[in-house]
Amino acid sequence: MTEFVFTGIIQAVCRHFGIVCDQLDQKTSLEQIGQHDSKLVSLLAACQQAQSTARFLLSDYELRHKMPDIWQAHCIQSQADSERAQADLVNYCLENEIAAQEILQFEKEHHSTLRKPNEI
Repeated sequence: MTEFVFTGIIQAVCRHFGIVCDQLDQKTSLEQIGQHDSKLVSLLAACQQAQSTARFLLSDYELRHKMPDIWQAHCIQSQADSERAQADLVNYCLENEIAAQEILQFEKEHHSTLRKPNEI
């Protein structure tokens, strides 16, 4: 999930709860979403953290070149964590009918935007 997709999901959730988020930064948007659904904010934060970790590992030049096997294993694990967090977020939104149509569309169009280590 790219930052663009994550921002789009936050905007869809804000619209669902009637939060005007056009002028809000991401942190403020998440705080306002938390007033409506604290579990959803936890899932959004977990998804964002997993994506950030995966992107960091993919860009870790030193680990990649000094210990390629370890780097690849970490990349595969972080990608799996990221996909699991994304699936948890999407499933929660669908189960609770939170911006379900928009989130399904994001999921369909941008399911996984992280590259696998062997594709680098």
